[in-house]
Amino acid sequence: MQTPRHPSFRLCAERAKTQSTRGSQATSLVDLAVTRYPTIRVSKRTANPLVLVAQVRHELRRAGVAHDEIGRFTAEALSEGDPEHARAVCSRWVETGTRDQN
Repeated sequence: MQTPRHPSFRLCAERAKTQSTRGSQATSLVDLAVTRYPTIRVSKRTANPLVLVAQVRHELRRAGVAHDEIGRFTAEALSEGDPEHARAVCSRWVETGTRDQN
């Protein structure tokens, strides 16, 4: 894992890495093209990607998604330490308002 570029991501990325129980898994092209949980919608629009990640985690918990799966989402979203990467991962996991802002 590369060093996070944004200071507030450093702690979050390290925590997500240690909490991930599945480790890293290869992402297929299908995973990149299809929203994993299309029925979950996050409408929070914010410039802060950590707020968006927290909101997605909250909605995943409310939808009854397994703890391991939420940990996998968090590890993936924070793995790069880049705000744009975190937003893109959120858009791949749930429906967000950030998808058409890019």
